[in-house]
Amino acid sequence: MRTALPRLLTALVFASALAAQRPVQDELGSPSSTPPAGGGPNLVTAQYTLFGDNCGPSCASLNADRGSFRTGTLPNEYAFGHKFAAPTVIVGFQLYTRTNTLPSASMTCALYRASPANPIAPDLLPVATGAMTVGNTVDFYSVLLNQPVTVNANENVWITQYDSTNILAAAVTAGTTPALSTCWRRPAGGGTAWATTGTINYPAWRILCAPDLASFHSARPQLGTTIRLDLQGAPANALAVLFFGGSNPNVPTPFCTSLYSAPTVSLPTTTGANGKASFSLAIPNSASLDGVTFFNQWWALSGATVVGSNGGHAVLGN
Repeated sequence: MRTALPRLLTALVFASALAAQRPVQDELGSPSSTPPAGGGPNLVTAQYTLFGDNCGPSCASLNADRGSFRTGTLPNEYAFGHKFAAPTVIVGFQLYTRTNTLPSASMTCALYRASPANPIAPDLLPVATGAMTVGNTVDFYSVLLNQPVTVNANENVWITQYDSTNILAAAVTAGTTPALSTCWRRPAGGGTAWATTGTINYPAWRILCAPDLASFHSARPQLGTTIRLDLQGAPANALAVLFFGGSNPNVPTPFCTSLYSAPTVSLPTTTGANGKASFSLAIPNSASLDGVTFFNQWWALSGATVVGSNGGHAVLGN
Protein backbone atom coordinates (compact mmCIF):
# COMPACT_ATOMS: atom_id res chain seq x y z
CA MET A 1 0.00 0.00 0.00
CA ARG A 2 1.30 3.47 -0.89
CA THR A 3 0.77 6.39 1.48
CA ALA A 4 1.74 10.05 1.29
CA LEU A 5 3.01 11.65 4.48
CA PRO A 6 0.56 14.13 6.00
CA ARG A 7 2.02 17.61 6.15
CA LEU A 8 2.30 17.63 9.94
CA LEU A 9 4.14 14.31 10.02
CA THR A 10 6.46 15.49 7.27
CA ALA A 11 7.28 18.52 9.39
CA LEU A 12 7.99 16.25 12.38
CA VAL A 13 10.32 14.05 10.30
CA PHE A 14 12.43 16.99 9.19
CA ALA A 15 12.31 18.70 12.55
CA SER A 16 13.77 15.60 14.22
CA ALA A 17 16.37 15.28 11.47
CA LEU A 18 17.34 18.95 11.74
CA ALA A 19 17.84 18.56 15.49
CA ALA A 20 20.41 15.83 14.82
CA GLN A 21 22.14 17.66 11.97
CA ARG A 22 25.88 17.20 11.61
CA PRO A 23 28.47 17.99 8.93
CA VAL A 24 28.90 15.42 6.19
CA GLN A 25 31.30 14.86 3.32
CA ASP A 26 30.31 14.26 -0.27
CA GLU A 27 31.28 11.19 -2.26
CA LEU A 28 34.46 12.88 -3.52
CA GLY A 29 35.70 13.33 0.02
CA SER A 30 35.66 17.13 0.06
CA PRO A 31 34.46 18.70 3.33
CA SER A 32 31.01 20.19 3.39
CA SER A 33 29.24 22.35 5.92
CA THR A 34 25.81 23.63 6.73
CA PRO A 35 24.71 26.81 4.95
CA PRO A 36 24.96 30.13 6.73
CA ALA A 37 21.94 31.59 8.46
CA GLY A 38 19.51 33.00 5.97
CA GLY A 39 20.15 30.38 3.32
CA GLY A 40 22.63 30.03 0.54
CA PRO A 41 23.63 27.65 -2.25
CA ASN A 42 23.38 23.88 -1.81
CA LEU A 43 26.67 22.64 -0.37
CA VAL A 44 25.98 18.93 0.08
CA THR A 45 25.47 16.16 -2.44
CA ALA A 46 22.23 14.33 -1.65
CA GLN A 47 22.73 10.64 -1.00
CA TYR A 48 20.86 7.67 0.41
CA THR A 49 22.56 4.59 1.86
CA LEU A 50 20.84 1.23 2.39
CA PHE A 51 22.68 -0.83 5.00
CA GLY A 52 22.29 -3.69 7.46
CA ASP A 53 20.38 -6.97 7.60
CA ASN A 54 16.82 -7.81 6.63
CA CYS A 55 14.69 -10.36 8.44
CA GLY A 56 14.48 -13.65 6.59
CA PRO A 57 16.85 -15.27 4.11
CA SER A 58 17.65 -13.86 0.70
CA CYS A 59 17.00 -15.94 -2.42
CA ALA A 60 20.75 -16.56 -2.80
CA SER A 61 23.84 -15.69 -0.78
CA LEU A 62 27.49 -16.53 -0.26
CA ASN A 63 29.59 -15.92 2.86
CA ALA A 64 26.75 -13.86 4.27
CA ASP A 65 27.58 -14.40 7.95
CA ARG A 66 29.76 -11.30 8.36
CA GLY A 67 33.18 -12.93 8.43
CA SER A 68 36.56 -11.21 8.61
CA PHE A 69 36.60 -8.59 5.85
CA ARG A 70 39.26 -8.74 3.15
CA THR A 71 41.05 -5.46 2.43
CA GLY A 72 43.13 -4.44 -0.57
CA THR A 73 42.34 -2.41 -3.67
CA LEU A 74 42.55 -2.92 -7.41
CA PRO A 75 40.82 -0.70 -10.01
CA ASN A 76 38.64 -3.52 -11.36
CA GLU A 77 35.00 -4.41 -11.90
CA TYR A 78 34.34 -7.67 -10.05
CA ALA A 79 31.60 -10.14 -11.01
CA PHE A 80 30.23 -12.67 -8.50
CA GLY A 81 28.35 -15.58 -10.05
CA HIS A 82 25.45 -17.80 -8.99
CA LYS A 83 23.38 -20.52 -10.65
CA PHE A 84 19.68 -20.46 -9.78
CA ALA A 85 18.07 -23.88 -9.47
CA ALA A 86 14.55 -22.47 -9.85
CA PRO A 87 13.13 -19.52 -11.78
CA THR A 88 12.95 -16.22 -9.93
CA VAL A 89 12.88 -12.44 -10.36
CA ILE A 90 15.92 -10.48 -9.13
CA VAL A 91 15.28 -6.93 -7.92
CA GLY A 92 18.60 -6.05 -6.27
CA PHE A 93 21.46 -7.33 -4.16
CA GLN A 94 23.70 -6.61 -1.16
CA LEU A 95 27.50 -6.51 -0.97
CA TYR A 96 29.62 -6.89 2.17
CA THR A 97 32.04 -4.01 1.84
CA ARG A 98 33.14 -0.53 2.93
CA THR A 99 34.89 2.49 1.48
CA ASN A 100 38.67 2.54 1.36
CA THR A 101 39.23 5.92 3.06
CA LEU A 102 36.26 8.16 2.20
CA PRO A 103 33.36 8.68 4.64
CA SER A 104 31.03 7.51 1.87
CA ALA A 105 31.12 6.84 -1.86
CA SER A 106 28.80 5.66 -4.61
CA MET A 107 29.36 3.18 -7.39
CA THR A 108 27.50 1.51 -10.23
CA CYS A 109 26.45 -2.08 -9.70
CA ALA A 110 25.10 -4.39 -12.39
CA LEU A 111 23.55 -7.76 -13.19
CA TYR A 112 24.86 -9.83 -16.10
CA ARG A 113 23.60 -12.94 -17.80
CA ALA A 114 26.05 -15.57 -19.07
CA SER A 115 28.06 -14.93 -22.21
CA PRO A 116 26.60 -16.74 -25.23
CA ALA A 117 30.14 -17.77 -26.15
CA ASN A 118 31.07 -18.94 -22.64
CA PRO A 119 28.24 -19.87 -20.26
CA ILE A 120 30.53 -19.83 -17.20
CA ALA A 121 31.54 -16.20 -17.69
CA PRO A 122 29.48 -12.97 -17.67
CA ASP A 123 28.32 -11.35 -20.89
CA LEU A 124 30.03 -8.11 -21.96
CA LEU A 125 27.00 -5.90 -21.28
CA PRO A 126 24.64 -5.89 -18.26
CA VAL A 127 20.88 -6.43 -18.32
CA ALA A 128 20.27 -4.13 -15.33
CA THR A 129 22.21 -1.58 -13.28
CA GLY A 130 21.81 0.47 -10.12
CA ALA A 131 23.70 2.90 -7.88
CA MET A 132 24.96 1.76 -4.47
CA THR A 133 26.13 4.14 -1.75
CA VAL A 134 28.60 2.68 0.74
CA GLY A 135 29.83 3.95 4.11
CA ASN A 136 33.20 3.48 5.82
CA THR A 137 31.97 0.76 8.19
CA VAL A 138 32.00 -2.86 6.99
CA ASP A 139 28.38 -3.86 6.39
CA PHE A 140 25.98 -5.25 3.83
CA TYR A 141 25.00 -2.38 1.52
CA SER A 142 22.04 -2.68 -0.85
CA VAL A 143 21.28 -1.68 -4.42
CA LEU A 144 17.94 -1.67 -6.25
CA LEU A 145 18.34 -2.49 -9.94
CA ASN A 146 16.77 -0.18 -12.52
CA GLN A 147 14.51 -3.02 -13.64
CA PRO A 148 13.53 -6.47 -12.30
CA VAL A 149 15.25 -9.35 -14.10
CA THR A 150 13.53 -12.71 -14.66
CA VAL A 151 15.94 -15.61 -14.29
CA ASN A 152 15.24 -19.11 -15.60
CA ALA A 153 15.88 -22.38 -13.78
CA ASN A 154 19.53 -23.47 -14.03
CA GLU A 155 20.59 -20.07 -15.38
CA ASN A 156 23.93 -18.50 -14.45
CA VAL A 157 24.01 -14.81 -13.53
CA TRP A 158 26.64 -12.45 -12.11
CA ILE A 159 26.26 -9.43 -9.85
CA THR A 160 29.01 -6.82 -10.08
CA GLN A 161 30.55 -3.80 -8.44
CA TYR A 162 32.25 -1.24 -10.66
CA ASP A 163 34.54 0.33 -8.06
CA SER A 164 37.12 -1.55 -5.99
CA THR A 165 39.44 1.39 -5.34
CA ASN A 166 37.28 3.87 -3.42
CA ILE A 167 34.98 0.98 -2.45
CA LEU A 168 36.67 -2.31 -1.60
CA ALA A 169 35.81 -5.62 -3.23
CA ALA A 170 33.05 -7.50 -1.38
CA ALA A 171 34.99 -10.42 0.11
CA VAL A 172 36.07 -12.11 3.33
CA THR A 173 39.39 -13.70 4.25
CA ALA A 174 38.00 -17.24 4.62
CA GLY A 175 34.76 -18.98 3.81
CA THR A 176 32.99 -20.82 1.01
CA THR A 177 34.52 -20.89 -2.46
CA PRO A 178 31.98 -19.91 -5.15
CA ALA A 179 30.69 -22.60 -7.49
CA LEU A 180 30.98 -20.15 -10.41
CA SER A 181 34.22 -18.32 -11.03
CA THR A 182 34.56 -14.74 -9.80
CA CYS A 183 35.69 -12.58 -12.70
CA TRP A 184 37.28 -9.17 -13.13
CA ARG A 185 37.91 -6.68 -15.89
CA ARG A 186 39.19 -3.17 -16.44
CA PRO A 187 37.81 -0.62 -17.19
CA ALA A 188 34.56 -1.20 -15.34
CA GLY A 189 31.56 -1.59 -17.63
CA GLY A 190 33.78 -1.09 -20.64
CA GLY A 191 32.68 -4.07 -22.71
CA THR A 192 36.11 -5.68 -22.46
CA ALA A 193 36.75 -9.38 -21.89
CA TRP A 194 36.50 -10.91 -18.42
CA ALA A 195 39.24 -12.89 -16.68
CA THR A 196 39.11 -15.18 -13.64
CA THR A 197 40.31 -13.45 -10.48
CA GLY A 198 43.28 -14.73 -8.54
CA THR A 199 42.71 -12.51 -5.50
CA ILE A 200 39.00 -12.54 -4.56
CA ASN A 201 38.62 -16.12 -3.29
CA TYR A 202 35.67 -15.73 -0.92
CA PRO A 203 33.19 -13.10 -2.16
CA ALA A 204 30.42 -12.04 0.25
CA TRP A 205 27.01 -11.11 -1.14
CA ARG A 206 23.25 -11.60 -0.98
CA ILE A 207 20.87 -11.48 -3.95
CA LEU A 208 17.41 -10.00 -3.33
CA CYS A 209 14.47 -11.43 -5.26
CA ALA A 210 10.87 -10.27 -5.51
CA PRO A 211 9.60 -12.24 -2.44
CA ASP A 212 12.50 -11.24 -0.13
CA LEU A 213 11.90 -8.76 2.67
CA ALA A 214 13.83 -5.58 1.96
CA SER A 215 13.67 -1.81 2.05
CA PHE A 216 14.47 0.34 -0.98
CA HIS A 217 14.24 3.99 -2.04
CA SER A 218 13.23 5.58 -5.33
CA ALA A 219 15.75 8.43 -5.69
CA ARG A 220 18.38 10.55 -3.99
CA PRO A 221 16.86 12.86 -1.34
CA GLN A 222 17.32 16.16 -3.15
CA LEU A 223 15.80 19.34 -1.78
CA GLY A 224 12.51 20.22 -3.45
CA THR A 225 11.79 16.67 -4.64
CA THR A 226 9.70 13.74 -3.48
CA ILE A 227 11.24 10.36 -2.76
CA ARG A 228 9.53 7.06 -2.10
CA LEU A 229 10.55 4.73 0.73
CA ASP A 230 9.43 1.19 -0.13
CA LEU A 231 9.01 -2.10 1.71
CA GLN A 232 8.71 -5.45 -0.06
CA GLY A 233 8.42 -9.05 1.07
CA ALA A 234 6.45 -8.38 4.27
CA PRO A 235 3.38 -10.42 5.28
CA ALA A 236 0.27 -9.59 3.25
CA ASN A 237 -2.33 -7.21 4.68
CA ALA A 238 -0.26 -6.70 7.83
CA LEU A 239 0.22 -3.73 10.10
CA ALA A 240 3.52 -2.02 9.26
CA VAL A 241 5.33 1.00 10.64
CA LEU A 242 8.10 3.18 9.26
CA PHE A 243 10.50 4.62 11.83
CA PHE A 244 12.24 7.96 11.25
CA GLY A 245 14.97 9.29 13.52
CA GLY A 246 18.04 11.47 13.67
CA SER A 247 20.31 8.61 14.76
CA ASN A 248 21.07 4.94 14.18
CA PRO A 249 21.01 3.07 17.52
CA ASN A 250 22.32 -0.11 15.81
CA VAL A 251 21.28 -2.23 18.77
CA PRO A 252 20.07 -5.85 18.74
CA THR A 253 16.34 -6.53 19.15
CA PRO A 254 14.46 -9.67 20.25
CA PHE A 255 13.52 -10.08 16.61
CA CYS A 256 15.52 -11.02 13.54
CA THR A 257 17.42 -7.79 12.86
CA SER A 258 18.81 -4.77 14.68
CA LEU A 259 17.22 -1.39 15.29
CA TYR A 260 18.71 0.91 12.64
CA SER A 261 16.58 4.02 13.21
CA ALA A 262 15.51 5.75 16.39
CA PRO A 263 11.68 5.71 16.45
CA THR A 264 11.41 9.49 16.88
CA VAL A 265 8.56 9.55 14.36
CA SER A 266 6.56 6.35 13.73
CA LEU A 267 4.31 6.20 10.69
CA PRO A 268 1.80 3.30 10.63
CA THR A 269 0.32 1.79 7.49
CA THR A 270 -0.88 -1.58 6.16
CA THR A 271 0.87 -3.76 3.58
CA GLY A 272 -1.03 -4.74 0.47
CA ALA A 273 -1.93 -8.24 -0.68
CA ASN A 274 1.54 -8.36 -2.28
CA GLY A 275 3.32 -7.65 1.03
CA LYS A 276 4.42 -4.19 -0.08
CA ALA A 277 4.10 -0.77 1.52
CA SER A 278 5.37 2.65 0.55
CA PHE A 279 5.60 6.21 1.87
CA SER A 280 6.11 9.26 -0.34
CA LEU A 281 8.22 11.88 1.39
CA ALA A 282 8.12 15.43 0.02
CA ILE A 283 11.39 17.21 0.87
CA PRO A 284 11.00 20.99 1.23
CA ASN A 285 13.25 23.17 -0.90
CA SER A 286 14.73 24.86 2.15
CA ALA A 287 18.37 25.84 2.63
CA SER A 288 18.00 25.05 6.33
CA LEU A 289 17.73 21.34 5.42
CA ASP A 290 20.90 21.25 3.32
CA GLY A 291 23.15 18.57 4.82
CA VAL A 292 20.53 17.33 7.28
CA THR A 293 20.51 13.57 7.82
CA PHE A 294 17.89 11.08 8.95
CA PHE A 295 17.59 7.31 9.34
CA ASN A 296 14.59 5.12 8.63
CA GLN A 297 13.57 1.47 8.95
CA TRP A 298 10.46 -0.62 8.25
CA TRP A 299 8.85 -3.05 10.72
CA ALA A 300 5.77 -5.26 10.18
CA LEU A 301 3.69 -7.75 12.15
CA SER A 302 4.15 -11.38 11.17
CA GLY A 303 1.80 -13.57 13.19
CA ALA A 304 2.90 -13.40 16.81
CA THR A 305 6.24 -11.74 16.02
CA VAL A 306 7.68 -8.74 14.18
CA VAL A 307 9.93 -8.58 11.13
CA GLY A 308 12.23 -5.70 10.25
CA SER A 309 14.00 -4.40 7.17
CA ASN A 310 17.49 -3.12 6.55
CA GLY A 311 18.14 0.51 7.46
CA GLY A 312 18.21 3.66 5.37
CA HIS A 313 20.39 6.75 5.86
CA ALA A 314 19.52 9.92 3.97
CA VAL A 315 21.65 13.04 3.55
CA LEU A 316 19.59 15.89 2.10
CA GLY A 317 21.19 18.13 -0.48
CA ASN A 318 21.42 18.95 -4.16
